[in-house]
Amino acid sequence: MKKTLKILAMVLAFVITFAVAVACSGESCECEPIIPPDVDQSITIIAGSWRFENFTTDSETIGEVLDELNGWFDDEFNPFVFEYELGQFGRFINRIGSLDATDGGWIAFYLTHTNIRYSNPLQTRVVDDVTFRFANMGIDDMPVLAGTTYIFVMG
Repeated sequence: MKKTLKILAMVLAFVITFAVAVACSGESCECEPIIPPDVDQSITIIAGSWRFENFTTDSETIGEVLDELNGWFDDEFNPFVFEYELGQFGRFINRIGSLDATDGGWIAFYLTHTNIRYSNPLQTRVVDDVTFRFANMGIDDMPVLAGTTYIFVMG
């Protein structure tokens, strides 16, 4: 009986220690400040075969950036397409760049920023040896975070 209580006490102590360590990890306790929208910010947007590297914007959200890019042309005069439907939770992307979800499926949104406020560390995708985390918010709520790469892929 005493041995069982000792084992139970040790397990309980381990669980509490683990929970405190996770709760106080630097990633979950610190929130990085959002850069004010009046400062130019360089980001990268990838959508299928489209890639906007070191794109500088003064937009506040990724949704505003996509609105800004809509209709741009590449070197072969192919337009960047950004089409969406308004839904209960904001804009649902149907087409972006060379990705098309109009015949079924959906378009997922990932980013390289590691702050848990913006991305989910449990849902990741590796593209070109870079780890992307699933976005915790929609394009109209996701702030532009300087130096971050945003990728849109078929879900």
